[in-house]
Amino acid sequence: MPIPPYTIEPFDRCRTMTLIVHPDGSISVKVPADYDNAAVRRFVEHNTGWIEKQRRHFQAPARPSVHTLIIGDREVPCAITYQGTRKKMMVRVYIDGRVEALVPNETGRESVIAFLEQKRDWIRQAIDGERKVQEPAGEQRSVAWNGTVIPYSLRISRRARRLSIKVHSDRSVEVVAPVAATDAEIERLVMEKAEWIYTTVMSDARPVAVRRSFCDGEIYPLLGGTLTVQVARGRPAITVVREGDYLKIGLPDGVPGALEQKAIRRAVEYTLKTETHNVAISLVTHYAAMFEVAVPLVVVRDARQKWGSCVGRKKLLFSTHLCLLPLRLVHYVVAHEVCHILVMDHSDRFWEAFLAIMPDCRERAIELRRDAPLYHFLPA
Repeated sequence: MPIPPYTIEPFDRCRTMTLIVHPDGSISVKVPADYDNAAVRRFVEHNTGWIEKQRRHFQAPARPSVHTLIIGDREVPCAITYQGTRKKMMVRVYIDGRVEALVPNETGRESVIAFLEQKRDWIRQAIDGERKVQEPAGEQRSVAWNGTVIPYSLRISRRARRLSIKVHSDRSVEVVAPVAATDAEIERLVMEKAEWIYTTVMSDARPVAVRRSFCDGEIYPLLGGTLTVQVARGRPAITVVREGDYLKIGLPDGVPGALEQKAIRRAVEYTLKTETHNVAISLVTHYAAMFEVAVPLVVVRDARQKWGSCVGRKKLLFSTHLCLLPLRLVHYVVAHEVCHILVMDHSDRFWEAFLAIMPDCRERAIELRRDAPLYHFLPA
């Protein structure tokens, strides 16, 4: 393959060679000031195949970009987006019901249509808000113990290697069993653990978590206050606006119930993540100065097991839902993780340093463990 013509652009701050293919098909190479012509030529020659691929991307003729799928009695328009760097086809269904197929540039329209036809059932499920079940749904059962009926759900898991019992924050009981487990084995385990299940479920030591419905009027705790969801329908597009103690969500008409619930959930989670990031950044800076340590990187992510964690001495991770806690407990979590930058374990030295900054830290730790279920973010 012949080497295409190119222009050389020297830059003083450039350390490596970079190829640029422009929309008009011309090629430029950014190079260090002390470049070698022979080295540049070898570099372009080595990347000739990539250059031709980029040129084909820019010169690709316009193609029909919409295909209409017939799903039941509905006509569903599906936008087709060609991408030069994509390796395989995929379909996206958005909250507002739009369907988009992302396909490689060289894919023929017939192949795209055949792919969409194969995905017809999946697209219907996604538009209607149905979830494709990967494992058998939980079967509702119960066990009688000491004159009391204890309900539980049985879930068969292909990944489970042994029988296990979980009592969730909302005090629902779930038995997880491997595929090979028999009913006799399951009943025997539940009867053996019946007293423990009853004691755990009926205990008043910890409050009961509430499962979220993600609907209009739902109220969430937020830094000691509340956040109330207000949904307005008939909007041209999905909108999310925070106004004081209210999260106002605008939705188009005709959005299926399951997709509406998903849209509200995403809006709530985005708002919680933003609030957590803002308060965490502020408090980390504050406590880093008090502990006399460098301000670390702060990352907020959807962690369900921990409110916060310290990664090395340069990064702190916080749960998206940290802002659901009262502010005094948010202070405790942030100060606890910043203290780990000073002392990485929970030795006496850690608690000495922590107590010097927050004298009631042990009381706050007890309060967090006791009341944590009140602030758990449990989906419906």
